[in-house]
Amino acid sequence: MTSHQQLIARLETWAADHGIHVSKREMTIDKAGEFDGLQIVLNRDYGVEERAYYLAHSLGSILGWCLDRDRVQQMFDELEAVKEPQNRESARLESAIDAYRQFETMTSEFAVQLLVELGFRELVPGYSNFFRADIEAMTVFHRTGVAPVWREFFRRWNDGVRQGERNVILFAPRPIPSFQPIRIETQEVLQQQ
Repeated sequence: MTSHQQLIARLETWAADHGIHVSKREMTIDKAGEFDGLQIVLNRDYGVEERAYYLAHSLGSILGWCLDRDRVQQMFDELEAVKEPQNRESARLESAIDAYRQFETMTSEFAVQLLVELGFRELVPGYSNFFRADIEAMTVFHRTGVAPVWREFFRRWNDGVRQGERNVILFAPRPIPSFQPIRIETQEVLQQQ
């Protein structure tokens, strides 16, 4: 069993212990998974490394939503509102994108805390690289309305890392406070193909 398979098993146990059900099923290729606060469904056709990272990140996102649902909902509502043509004021858009990036960073910090707590510190660099790239890809989407093709974007990202043109800052672990899972509107985890 690989480290990523072991991580998935440990994350599934942690989730169950905290009232969150994890499963996998067939989904369209552009959908990595979805979650609603009480359950996470992963695309069974994705590779084990991607599923492990998406599971950790989904748990981090659920934590973020559970800690301040109203604020997170307002942040996503504002992000959608400013993308409408009549609202595409650049300062307002950049402020909404900045709030989104802060939320995604916090959720990744929770995910990294889980990796460390569960004994997978060695996977933090891979997770950090994957989700730093994801945040940048989503920033492109929110600015332009067009999501980059993930596999191409991630390949170029990794080329930049290998060539020393890009420095990946590791996410720092963020302690996980006591929380109670709550149902939220289903959040889809998409990858433009």
